[in-house]
Amino acid sequence: MSLQTREQVAALFTLAGFEVLRVWRLPNGYVGEKEPLTDAEVVGDTPGDLGVVDTSAAPTRGVVRHWMADYRWRHARPAWLVKTQFGLVEVTHRKRVVEFDWRETAIRIQGVEHHHAWPGDNLERFGHITPDLVSQSETYVHAWTEEKALEYLKALRRVAAEQEVKA
Repeated sequence: MSLQTREQVAALFTLAGFEVLRVWRLPNGYVGEKEPLTDAEVVGDTPGDLGVVDTSAAPTRGVVRHWMADYRWRHARPAWLVKTQFGLVEVTHRKRVVEFDWRETAIRIQGVEHHHAWPGDNLERFGHITPDLVSQSETYVHAWTEEKALEYLKALRRVAAEQEVKA
């Protein structure tokens, strides 16, 4: 799933029934497993290639590789902060999912503190946005696809209406 532009994020929330008041792009603060870089993506083997003058403190090729992977991760997968009629919702790309975090709103999914779903779990004993086997809590849910993201946001919108949440 890829929510790369402000317009894509706003459209997803609008389709789910939210009033989008503003969308901010944020640096992705998720520190997860980075995708490996190919040698072609590493653009310098020497400190001079990196503009390093003091070669005694020059980074190694491995450090350069890490810096570049981190840069690519954070810029290719931005995080977003969406201001809705209910408050702020953060949208963060993680390793393979997108996390929707609404802790800055008054919306709460009753009966669940934190749950990582595993096959065989009986989700009926938890309050939840979805019975799907995904990580979720009273203030967040992980979506694996754009279709699921829309489904979960629609469910969140219904819960907000039921709880008569105000911003």
